[in-house]
Amino acid sequence: MSDRARSAIRSIVLVDAEVEGDRRVAHSIASAPAPVLVLDLRTADEAPTLMLLWDSWRAAALLGTSLRGALARHQQLAPWLEPQGGWGAGLLGCWRWTRRALTTSRRLERELTENHVELVYANDLAAGLVLALIQCRPGLRRVYDSHELQIHRHRRAGWLRILIEQAQERSVLKVAQDIVTVNPAVARAMFRIHPGLPSPPRTVLNDFYAHRDVAIPPADATPALLYVGGGTRGRRIERLFGTPEQMGFEVHGWLLGGVPPDSLRGRFHRSDGHYEQELLAIMQERRCLMWCGLETQALNNRLATPNKFFQAMALGLPIVASPGTYLAELVQRHGIGAIDQGELRDIAREVASERYVRWVQSVVRFRQALRHKPESVL
Repeated sequence: MSDRARSAIRSIVLVDAEVEGDRRVAHSIASAPAPVLVLDLRTADEAPTLMLLWDSWRAAALLGTSLRGALARHQQLAPWLEPQGGWGAGLLGCWRWTRRALTTSRRLERELTENHVELVYANDLAAGLVLALIQCRPGLRRVYDSHELQIHRHRRAGWLRILIEQAQERSVLKVAQDIVTVNPAVARAMFRIHPGLPSPPRTVLNDFYAHRDVAIPPADATPALLYVGGGTRGRRIERLFGTPEQMGFEVHGWLLGGVPPDSLRGRFHRSDGHYEQELLAIMQERRCLMWCGLETQALNNRLATPNKFFQAMALGLPIVASPGTYLAELVQRHGIGAIDQGELRDIAREVASERYVRWVQSVVRFRQALRHKPESVL
């Protein structure tokens, strides 16, 4: 970006992961006043060695500060949150992105000094922490998008990490003029985790996909389970390791940058994001369901509405949800698919029946309400 263009920057979007393929991040960039500068926290790892050492020490000190009042907060959270590991599990990752936030905050301060910036939009908690670290500036609007439930997100997070992240997110909420999250269930959980919030965060759904109508094919071909995602961790992919004869389904998956597990090579493919035509071709030749399985140890997984769910609704695809999740609740309430209660062959038999037609019809009704009156269905 040239010096002249830099002087015209009106918005800065903070990210801590790949922008390519992340429609939520793309939406935050597209909706910000242009010109927009995107700052990736991961580039902080390229800072000079002395700066990295200094910020490493500061990160450790900041983590310690975040534990003030931990006992009282532990008593508040313990009745409904369970740690996923020992007391210290996950601290290294927490320290790493705290260091990145500290380094990035200095870069952001320079950009704010050199440009007349109106908006800083932080995607995820690591980026949100940068908002809390910079100085207050009149006229600067700070937006925090949690993307998901940050406090109980990592499957190996122990109590220290949970309490640190709660304190850090609370510091972000104090300085953000607008707080955004991904669905009403997560918004309610954040409101409970942070009692000082005057109201639940605003919800912006990941409903960024164009609606399509695909004719329902006959039931004579073996049905298919489809999967689209950036990875497979925590998605109960092990349920898909069987053969079509064992499960009653073919399996087709597209990993956006990830490497398929050995057990699914040949059925899962690494994709650069251009997979929709192949997916639509499968939908045209056989009845399909979108796999939305989730492990439920982390509260975030239980409350999640992942991108693949919204993509399935836009495609007119019923889903398979894991029991004990918010998605399973939506399936039960609206008849938009099946819950993985036991044998997948039982679901395959339902796909071959008229029930599948009713599922598809329910999906079409649901997606219209989702786009025009989401509070009526969520």
